[in-house]
Amino acid sequence: MPRRVESPKRTAIDSIALFFFLVLVLLPGLSLRSADWTDHLKVVTTLGILGTLAGAFLTWSIFSGRTVTLLNSVYLLFSVGWQLGNTMDPAMIWRDRITSIIGRLGVFVETILQGQKNQDPLMFVFLMGILLWTMGSVGVWSLFRKRGFWPAILPPGIMLITNQILYLGSAELDGYLIFYIFMILILASRLDIWRRKLLWQKLRAQVAPNTIFAFSRAGVILAILIVLLAWGGPAFAQSEHAAKIWGVITIPFDELRDKFADALGGLRGSVGVGYDIYGESLSLEAGVEPADILVMQITTEGRPQNGGRLYWFARAYNIYESGSWKISTADTIEFDPIEGDLPLPPYNSRQTIQVEISPKVPSMHGLYIPSQPLWASRSGEVDVHRIPNGTVDVIRMTTYWVVREGESYSARSSIAVPTTNELREASTEYPGWVTDNYLQVPESITERTRQLALQITEGIDNPFDKATAITHWLRTNIDYERVTQPPPQDVEQIDWFLFDYQVGFCNWYASAEVLLLRTLGVPARMAVGYARGNFHAFEGYYEVRGDDAHAWPEIFFPGYGWVEFEPTGNQSVLNRPEEREPIEGASDSPTNPNRALDEGLLDSAADDLLDMLAQEQFNLIDQIDFGSLITWLIFIVLLVAIVIFSWFRFDPVSRVSALATVAIGMQRIGIQPPQVLQQIFNYDLTPIGKIYSRWSVWLRRLGIPMNLFQTPNERAMAFGEQYPPASTLGWKIVDSYVQERFGGASLEHDVVKETWHDLRLYLWIEWIRKKIGLKVRST
Repeated sequence: MPRRVESPKRTAIDSIALFFFLVLVLLPGLSLRSADWTDHLKVVTTLGILGTLAGAFLTWSIFSGRTVTLLNSVYLLFSVGWQLGNTMDPAMIWRDRITSIIGRLGVFVETILQGQKNQDPLMFVFLMGILLWTMGSVGVWSLFRKRGFWPAILPPGIMLITNQILYLGSAELDGYLIFYIFMILILASRLDIWRRKLLWQKLRAQVAPNTIFAFSRAGVILAILIVLLAWGGPAFAQSEHAAKIWGVITIPFDELRDKFADALGGLRGSVGVGYDIYGESLSLEAGVEPADILVMQITTEGRPQNGGRLYWFARAYNIYESGSWKISTADTIEFDPIEGDLPLPPYNSRQTIQVEISPKVPSMHGLYIPSQPLWASRSGEVDVHRIPNGTVDVIRMTTYWVVREGESYSARSSIAVPTTNELREASTEYPGWVTDNYLQVPESITERTRQLALQITEGIDNPFDKATAITHWLRTNIDYERVTQPPPQDVEQIDWFLFDYQVGFCNWYASAEVLLLRTLGVPARMAVGYARGNFHAFEGYYEVRGDDAHAWPEIFFPGYGWVEFEPTGNQSVLNRPEEREPIEGASDSPTNPNRALDEGLLDSAADDLLDMLAQEQFNLIDQIDFGSLITWLIFIVLLVAIVIFSWFRFDPVSRVSALATVAIGMQRIGIQPPQVLQQIFNYDLTPIGKIYSRWSVWLRRLGIPMNLFQTPNERAMAFGEQYPPASTLGWKIVDSYVQERFGGASLEHDVVKETWHDLRLYLWIEWIRKKIGLKVRST
């Protein structure tokens, strides 16, 4: 009879005790949800349940401790990614969700290493979820495999107490701690009864049928009495001496609260989550220096041609009153990226460009997209003016889920690239929705302002040349200053800006042009967002900073849509060609993408590069984000280390061979290898010898008895008895090894490698069958 290897015994688990422990693990998660630290705390309790169940399965299995640790880590990684991904915009594909999670983790690590305050509340959910998963999985292992009670029940209690001390809100959390004490007593009672039951079964002892019930009842009564005693101790809490003792005990927690606030500063009640500098209204006020911070990085697939320019559009205003811009009543529609582009009118001479925007501020609620927005990869709401033909005019786009630092979103836009001749010849028969919304001029606009518009455009008969003349006048007659005085009381702001102060920044330039044009009957609107920023030619992205915040006028041309003009003095002149340059793949519709790079694009990139050199901004060292680079390097190193460890764990021959190579290399450069490496210094097996060694490792892994005194033939016989279907392959490896090692033969190892390739798959299958408890096939 062939010998059979007995499968290792599985660890017994009591389902009732497991349920009690699961309740114990969930209490800290429920306490966190009651404290309402942030959104998505349901993920924490879900991971606690999954971790406990995974721990129960792995404890019940016959895997060793190292294998269980590896599998538990894999389950944890998958479950955390799955749960966190479910908190994100459902419109995002899973690849983008995982990328966002990794990016936000990188930002979190970088923030903590730099001693700054974290602004991402999802990191709190991430950390608490991992903590509860670990408590559940390790706790089950400790209770049933290691028979350790305190290592399993103390961590949830510490987490409960820590949450209660750090929490300063009005929610009552005492009940969780009291119920925790009750569950500890119930769990301890149940484990004692269960272990006694196992002992009685092992000894075949005769026990009365109601014994287990009596023990359980006694345990429950004792637990209730102890909890009532603890609950009825307010007198201790009122003791002055006790209060002093408690004050000393909580000093470390006061320090912990400070560190907690920095590391998890994005929780409820801390700094606001949005970085939206443009609200529902925009007032013309004194100028101040903008914050010198990096706001976003943007990569584009193609760049505007025929003199077009990128502006990062946030929203448009159409009503001006008392020195303030606002949006008139507009419709709000829902946007789902899966449904495709927004229904914009089919304007002519526009180019579709796709961009990828990566915020570098804590979060964004409003989306920055080149005008006119067509599509974004995040679901949300779009404020629009509806057009009778079923299309819409976009005013702004917002997302339901804020986009946080470390994430990114994609967008498509229809960029205006008309020629000057096309705009000169455009019709002046404006649609009703345009005249209703974009010709408003308040009565407060002074007569000399109206006369100035007429004076600048005297003799001009088309809207384009009128807009060009006003743009030129503003750039010529108004001095640009970012820091300015506020307008005096009881003056009309635009009049004061044009005739008295004659100093300002983009908000004033754009407002003046829009209102001057409207007095002439030319529809225009106030657009705000960011200028294109600094283009890094080598890396291929735009860097947009706080001082790139910008406002510009957009003028409506029938058949062409909204077209940007640039009156602000610190921005380069926006020149459009007289005639259309030939563009490969040019589009007359905003729904047809044109991403080709042409000579105009290359010239534009070269101009940007020359500008950077002229302004002494081209510094490769400054352009490197060392924090993100270090984070990714650490991640890559850890990933490589895990791969190498796993490889060496399952292939000791490669491990020994690698160490021998290290020892030889050290000696060649004059360094004496350590004693450990010297022991394997002479390790130098042939390819056939390595295959034989790997096969021997598998024999031990499969439980076949081995010792140092066995001959290769004896090992082949033992392997053949245990696994007859693979006996022939085993003998081929042994015969080749014996001929080479002891017969002095020089053999071609290709045949042996093919044999090992066929045998290795069989060995893996049998090893997996053995690990999951299936009987070994003997025939």
